[in-house]
Amino acid sequence: MAESRVINTRYALKPEIRSGGTADVYRAYDIRECTDVAVKLFRKGDLEDDVLHEAYDREVRALRALRHPHIVELKDEGVDSATGRRFLVLEWMQSDLSAAALKSAAQGWDSFYTEIGRPLLKALAFAHSRQVIHRDVKPKNVLLDDDGVPKLADFGISKIKTWLEPGLTLNEFVSRPFCPPELDDGSFTATRDVFGFGALAVQCLHEKPLVIHEELFSALDDIDVPQDVYGVLKKALSVQPAERQLNAAVLLCELEAIQAPRDSTWIERQDVYLELSSAAVEKLRREFPGKSKDDLTAFVIQDLNTGCGVLPFYSNDPDSTEQFQLYGASISCHVAVHRVFDGQLVVINASRLSSSLLEEKRQRAFQPPLRFRVGRAQSNEKARAILLNIKQGLEEHEAELRAREAAFQEQELFRTWDAVLKMKRELERQKEQPLRYRGYNVSENRVLFHLLAAPEEDVITQLRQVSDGHRTLVTGEVGEIDGTKLTLFVDRHVSDELPINGELVIDNWAGREAIRRQKDALDAIRYDRSVRADLRLLLVHPDRTQSPQDSRELIFFDTELDDAKREAVAKAVGTTDFLVVKGPPGTGKTTFITEVIRQTLAENPRARILLTSQTHVALDNAVERLGRGETPFRIVRVGKSDNPRSLKKLKHCCLIIRWKPGATKSSTVGVSI
Repeated sequence: MAESRVINTRYALKPEIRSGGTADVYRAYDIRECTDVAVKLFRKGDLEDDVLHEAYDREVRALRALRHPHIVELKDEGVDSATGRRFLVLEWMQSDLSAAALKSAAQGWDSFYTEIGRPLLKALAFAHSRQVIHRDVKPKNVLLDDDGVPKLADFGISKIKTWLEPGLTLNEFVSRPFCPPELDDGSFTATRDVFGFGALAVQCLHEKPLVIHEELFSALDDIDVPQDVYGVLKKALSVQPAERQLNAAVLLCELEAIQAPRDSTWIERQDVYLELSSAAVEKLRREFPGKSKDDLTAFVIQDLNTGCGVLPFYSNDPDSTEQFQLYGASISCHVAVHRVFDGQLVVINASRLSSSLLEEKRQRAFQPPLRFRVGRAQSNEKARAILLNIKQGLEEHEAELRAREAAFQEQELFRTWDAVLKMKRELERQKEQPLRYRGYNVSENRVLFHLLAAPEEDVITQLRQVSDGHRTLVTGEVGEIDGTKLTLFVDRHVSDELPINGELVIDNWAGREAIRRQKDALDAIRYDRSVRADLRLLLVHPDRTQSPQDSRELIFFDTELDDAKREAVAKAVGTTDFLVVKGPPGTGKTTFITEVIRQTLAENPRARILLTSQTHVALDNAVERLGRGETPFRIVRVGKSDNPRSLKKLKHCCLIIRWKPGATKSSTVGVSI
């Protein structure tokens, strides 16, 4: 019996439970999204060590990168506030392939590959392209949704298990006969998934369950598959890892080359019966003068059978849900379900269109395997079921198109963001116009360069440097300019290798590094690689953010806070997503921020807080406030501040990291403890 409670006010556990080696999997109801999910709740004590925490977190971040139609989606993860147990939230899938594998043997290779094999290989190839190896491909780890669509589950679970139980090796978690015979020592890791897929394919095409490797290899010789496919599977199941296909992408290519010509012959086309209305016949006669109704009907049938796409027919007519638009090789047909024989279609209107327009329509359309016929079906019940399948498939196709369009629109924010970063990179590049010099004089912390030409723009306060392409020979800030005489204020020894003739270029490493980090942040959010998985959705759909909840009764550290600030602090503590506080200078935002930090650490002493600001003065003030009082905080201050007064204010920091203006990436930073 499942625990009758709600995890973190969101996931309501149901009685359905599946127990595993390190976790219990519950069926649960996601209160926020109003849907069923699977909650994998790890047993308490498995993740107590900080190192295991970090290893687990890294693996979770890797799993978040595996967004694929045939990989079970990792929706959320965290710590149950009531029990302290770590949990994962995944899609809920009712069944797995182990129950269906033996039933599929009679369907044959073509059916297996289309329905199971190809989707799984695409999922594995996608994972391998991101350097993620499954290591445990077997029927039980292939879950099926309500429509029988397969999805691969438990990615990376072997790696997680070794972290949870460090005394065990990967080889102790194998599932024979779906794992290869060799020890999992980290070599040929992708080929283990190749072997696993081959074993899964053999099991799905064999009538009896396979337990040991000898049974698997014997079954490979018994199953009914094309000779070319047999050769590919035999290679995948080689006991020598180096003889197998290198990864799932290679295996997929080999099987696709065999399957492509077979797909067009084995897929059963569904018969659709239609007739031409009088209006359609008259319209076509104007397009093809002198043709009889039978000739025109035969032409329409042949045209649609050459290639046909189906789209909804949009109209204000309430009966339009029973109407479709068919796009053939050279004509477009408006059809409707027959009012009496509802297993038949009637062509209401037909017209010729340009080949380019028809191709554009077909590319967007739903294209099921159909064979059009004249007249009425022998079984109206069967014909009606086929039309119903077309209607359902069309609705799913349209829903997928809408989802793609929504995803495209969601990316608009990130495309704009990316364009801004490209513009910034271009501006940084334009700053790199060099100033050529011929000769220089060194005096203490100054270098006087004799330029070949006076600068065309104001270069005062610019950071300029001279390098040999590998090392920075001198760097500093432009302090004076007098015609062609430029004075550079330097803060370190001038290299004896500084050439007499050379170029002073912009020292814009800091700017380029800042842009690079912004690009990394953009990609992390854009492709769901950020620590918080729903950050992209919250930025794209701010209406989905949760309103601040009433927090616990607060005891304020700063007793001078007025009622407005106390209310704002309470809202901030009760916020799970974002809170934006606006106010002009001098309204006490720093006081508010430091109080929120104190309250957060009081509730969770293990919390790590990143405090940033556009100015170092504001940041130093906030850090200084946090140093007041009896509660000690471990603070790391990172910045460019060399002001002795600032360092004195920040003496309570356990570590101060600072760098000097113009320092290169390889320069030694100053550290104060």
